[in-house]
Amino acid sequence: MASLIKRLRHHKVTKRDFKKYLTNAIFKEAIDNIEAGNNKHIQISKGTMKIEDRVFSYNKNLKSIIIPNQTGCIGLATFLGCENLENIIIPKGVTSIKNALFSNCPKLKNFEIPKGVTSIGKDVFLKCRSLTSIEIPKGVTTIGLNAFDNCVNLESVIMPNELKNIEHHTFYNCMSLKNIDISNITYIGGFAFYNCKSLKSINIPNIMINIGLNAFYKCHSLASIIIPDIYDFRIREIFKDVNLSKVEVYYVKSVYL
Repeated sequence: MASLIKRLRHHKVTKRDFKKYLTNAIFKEAIDNIEAGNNKHIQISKGTMKIEDRVFSYNKNLKSIIIPNQTGCIGLATFLGCENLENIIIPKGVTSIKNALFSNCPKLKNFEIPKGVTSIGKDVFLKCRSLTSIEIPKGVTTIGLNAFDNCVNLESVIMPNELKNIEHHTFYNCMSLKNIDISNITYIGGFAFYNCKSLKSINIPNIMINIGLNAFYKCHSLASIIIPDIYDFRIREIFKDVNLSKVEVYYVKSVYL
């Protein structure tokens, strides 16, 4: 890094350019150390306001990282494929969890979403197989496609009242999911709860506007379903491959009738 600074001094660059090069050099030095196996635990310098897209993606040695409180933006897929990442604390100033941020981080666990977050992108926790529970804070209004896809050990999810949509494949193959309250949800996308075979009951509220095809496909442990009566004629396509003859189905009057 010192040699880079010397080279920059001999060229006409602005302070902004110099700072950009310096920041990139710091990240490169950290990344080189991780890839060489010299440092599995890193701390990003205080004053870092933004972490760029994919900076640490596919660094297989990274186990933990400390991000300063001043950081307000973490880019797309920053930790994608960090297969040994276990611990990370996202600063309170971050308001958006970008697409694929922790996709394929199978050892990530005990993750806490900051209270200031309002949106969670697509593929954010895809294949995070060590996650067992997640609390989505108040204020989150959007969660992208495949957000928790293949989180096979995820058992419980706490949803905020502000969230109205569950997109396609959001909890796809979350086979350990036992508890989820969707009482404020008005839209469920196709295959949203595919193969959630530990779900024993589901209460679909009478404010539900639309339920996608195969939303609860292969939810074999369901014993009780509460569903608005307007979905009576579609129940077999919504709960495909579920033995409805062994399920207690209760119909409630829809507010949209």
